[in-house]
Amino acid sequence: MKNPFKNNKFIRRIPIFSTTAIQFIIFTVGLATNKLVAVYAGSSGIALFAVIKTFHTFFGGLLKLGSEAFILNAAAKAAGKKKDEVTILSSILRLFILQVVVTLFCLTFFDSLLFDLIFSTVMRPSFSWVISYILVLSLISVFSEMFLSFFNGLLDLKKVFIASLIGSLSTFVLAIYFRPFNYYELTFIALSSGLFSSITLLFFLYKDFFQEFRINLKSHFGVNIFFNLPKSLVLMIHPIAAAISLLIAQQIIGRNYGVDNLSFFMVVFMLINSGMTLMMSAVRMHFLPKLGMTKLVSERNVFFRNYVSLYIFLSFIAVLFLISFSGLIIDTLYSIDFIEAAPYLALMSSTVMLKAFLWIVAFAAWEKNRFNFYVITECIREFFFIIMCLFLSSLGINFGFIFLGIIGIDILISFFWIGYLWYFKEELSINRFFIFFVYSFTFLCTAFTYYRI
Repeated sequence: MKNPFKNNKFIRRIPIFSTTAIQFIIFTVGLATNKLVAVYAGSSGIALFAVIKTFHTFFGGLLKLGSEAFILNAAAKAAGKKKDEVTILSSILRLFILQVVVTLFCLTFFDSLLFDLIFSTVMRPSFSWVISYILVLSLISVFSEMFLSFFNGLLDLKKVFIASLIGSLSTFVLAIYFRPFNYYELTFIALSSGLFSSITLLFFLYKDFFQEFRINLKSHFGVNIFFNLPKSLVLMIHPIAAAISLLIAQQIIGRNYGVDNLSFFMVVFMLINSGMTLMMSAVRMHFLPKLGMTKLVSERNVFFRNYVSLYIFLSFIAVLFLISFSGLIIDTLYSIDFIEAAPYLALMSSTVMLKAFLWIVAFAAWEKNRFNFYVITECIREFFFIIMCLFLSSLGINFGFIFLGIIGIDILISFFWIGYLWYFKEELSINRFFIFFVYSFTFLCTAFTYYRI
């Protein structure tokens, strides 16, 4: 059989660079917005900004019920079949009606409770009304995220990128105009991207589907509201668990270490997670479907090893850059007021290579529909994260040990995925040198950056 890898260079076969280039632009605009918030609102503004975004992850995860994966897969199967596409659209709208009902219920009965549990450490009680504002903007952002998944499933990536870019650029322009400082402005800047993306997506929907949807509205909308709700509810567990653990950690750090240290923690957390998301963006769009199409074990192993090699190389450069220029990165992307976070950024960057490697292994498990492995390990990780924060803060241990504890948890959880590779070695195999190099590099970087602190 002809080897599809033989006459093509690996880099050429990956549509990474066009996709990542656009993602990089959106990522850069987002960082520029964070910079403006840091300059105009300071550490307290960044803390509130981060808490709002984390709450949106939690509340949005509840509203979406894991629907993004369902919508994407259903749209991919329906691509080119207008009737099926309209059926999916009507299902999304039925789900959105349910989301509106849930949001109104939270606005009526839980607004005070949500404020006391989540926002009391970063916002004065007299501004508790802002929680209603946050809930409404989160609902609108969820609307845009569902329809972004729909167009992504249709492989209409142009619309996805345009809507995302308009949302990011609009938020950036507003941040320049408002110079956000008060709670109202910070809340709007934190969640306005979804609003502008929603407006753009509604225009695309009107342009492409209005005639068909108007004709089919009556026949589809009368169906039971719960018809076609997502079956992949297990996938919603992780984002909700991650958001809850982060919200709890924010409360613990804010109450025990102060708002300034909370802002340092969130700056480092956002930079590391945003960088990882950017670096791994092509894995979801190329690695998963391509691995699924490759049936021969030998070809799968070649493809898997090539991807691992590429991302070890990319993460090696990223880690060295973050460690060497952590202070400059903080100063450039935020402000000199956050320079104390630079050593923590360098320390947390130590696990970037390990995370990149393990994400590829985890995505390989996704390709085999072993979602439970990923969800269970991530939930265990979040549980350990909360326990670690509680333990260290109750003993009054130095704030820097929070980051060291996170690294320890990441290394501990990584052993599961190494065991996964060993147990399923007949499906995917990898040179042990790669594993040795990843762990050695991680330990050396951790020791070096911790010594600097």
